[in-house]
Amino acid sequence: MNWWESLVIEAQEIINKHHQDESSFFAGCNFDVSFIQETDDAFGFVDGTYPNYKIGLHTLLSKPTPENQDFIRMTIVHELLHIIHADWNEGQVANEEYRLANLAGYFQTLLRRDEAYLKRVRNLKDLE
Repeated sequence: MNWWESLVIEAQEIINKHHQDESSFFAGCNFDVSFIQETDDAFGFVDGTYPNYKIGLHTLLSKPTPENQDFIRMTIVHELLHIIHADWNEGQVANEEYRLANLAGYFQTLLRRDEAYLKRVRNLKDLE
């Protein structure tokens, strides 16, 4: 088992407990997670159709540190919300992600992740 597989399961559990029970849907899905630098403006993305989904995570999160694992868990929650609510826009998904983070005890994680993102964007702009 890859170190990130338990984070996919934990993200599913957050959704099942605090959003809506999607356990039967998730049980039929295959998730492949990879660390790639798709863009500098996102921590992750999802691609695919039922039952096979690829979740791409930014290479900045590729080391299994405790903080990165928290960031990944919540980024996967975000991407799973995109899967189960394909008709939601990015703002709706982000709002629900923050609500779930608050209920599951990861609100500070999202604040730290967003702060790190903003700091990185500022640093990249300084290089231009």
